[in-house]
Amino acid sequence: MTDSRATQADIAACVFDELKAIVANLPDVTGCAYERAPTDAQDLPCITMQTLDGAPVERRYLDGGRVANYRFALLLRKQDQEDQDRLDARALLERVASSLAEAHVELGASRAAWGMTLDTLPHRAEAGAGFADWRTELTLKYQTNR
Repeated sequence: MTDSRATQADIAACVFDELKAIVANLPDVTGCAYERAPTDAQDLPCITMQTLDGAPVERRYLDGGRVANYRFALLLRKQDQEDQDRLDARALLERVASSLAEAHVELGASRAAWGMTLDTLPHRAEAGAGFADWRTELTLKYQTNR
């Protein structure tokens, strides 16, 4: 694919599939969502993946290949009552992000993942009535061939 928007959407789907597989093995997480975090208490805790803005292409080659980045955030929405809940939320999000960064994300034909980095530490991003959002940002670097 040469259209970077279509490629980014496809990359997002590949990363989200890997995230869903990781979350499915976590007994303390209810679900996984893309772009929209649930607000009902019964659906919490939930991990949400959000695509971040930025220029995806880092380097272009004469043969049409390129090195690109897919930037995204993981958000953990969890009920937040006491200090231990907040400590547990931070640790859980860090564990999920580390597992994703270490996973081999299959990107499909003509693309190869070069690696994923954790760009920020998990931090409390926002709080609402009875819940808090914890957030961390990651970047997947990959190469496309023509």
